[in-house]
Amino acid sequence: MGKLRYILLLLSVLAVAVFTRWLLTTLTPQGRQLPVEMRHVADYFVSDFHATIFDQNGKPYYKLKATHMEHFADDETVAMQFPEIEFLREAELPWTVVADSGTVYQDRDILLLKGKVTITHAAASETQRMLLLTRDLRIDLQNKIADTDAEVHVQAKSSNIEAKGMHLNLINNTLVLDANARGTYVP
Repeated sequence: MGKLRYILLLLSVLAVAVFTRWLLTTLTPQGRQLPVEMRHVADYFVSDFHATIFDQNGKPYYKLKATHMEHFADDETVAMQFPEIEFLREAELPWTVVADSGTVYQDRDILLLKGKVTITHAAASETQRMLLLTRDLRIDLQNKIADTDAEVHVQAKSSNIEAKGMHLNLINNTLVLDANARGTYVP
């Protein structure tokens, strides 16, 4: 009888082991590795990044710099930390945009800035200088148009304006505030 008990105990342990193995393979997702081309991994990075982008006529279009930049081949995006972009215009002073982070999309045509965004329009005198503060700004780099749905604070020589959302044309210097604009003007 001792031998039969021993065999039954052995069969029970074996059955539990087989059942446990079956449970682990059935309930645990299989650890598949994605193909390299499907992984979102930077294929190169640059610290203290500086670039000047030229238009089709060979004239400087804008300057871009960031403390850190990474390129992702899977979706052709460029991620940046603390980007600063300066839009150059012939015979006019530039617009400068600084943000916490940014990503360039769609074959380098769209720049999405995240976090705190500061937009400055340089002017010949301090009284003509304009400062815009917002969050999460989208810039169409080809058409030089910036827009956001977030709160916007505009500071100029003698005025302060707050609004919800804006569209800024960086070529012809037009600013359209979307909603709830309120402010003060001191002549």
